[in-house]
Amino acid sequence: MFRKPTRLVVLLTPESPGFVPLVTALELAWVLSSAYELGRAQLIEALEGLLRSKELVVERGETVWKSLRLLQRSERSCAPKPRGDFGGTGRSSYEAYMDVKRPLRFKSPRSGTAEGG
Repeated sequence: MFRKPTRLVVLLTPESPGFVPLVTALELAWVLSSAYELGRAQLIEALEGLLRSKELVVERGETVWKSLRLLQRSERSCAPKPRGDFGGTGRSSYEAYMDVKRPLRFKSPRSGTAEGG
C-alpha cells in the first residue's frame, strides 16, 4: 500500500525536489492542529521540518516562515475550532466531515427536503 509514495520520496533530491503548494502546507497545519490536536510548539516544529527539508520546496516558503514566527509570538490559537451549521445538520463542517458513521443529510435549497446519504 505504501510502496508508491515511498518510492516517490526516495526519488526526491535537493537537485530535484518535490513541490508543496501553499494550500497543502495550510491544510497540513489545520489537520495537525485540529484532528491530531498538536500543540503550538509541536505544530511549529513539524512545519519547520517541512520547510527545512532539502528534498521539498514549499510554495511561498518565506511567507510560511514569517507566519510561524508570528505564531510563536502570538497568544492566539493556531487553529480555531470550526463553527457554524453545515447544511442544516446542526454540526460544523468539520464534525460533518469526520462523522463517517452517519451519512450527511441536508436540506436541498430547491425543495427544502432532506437529501444526501
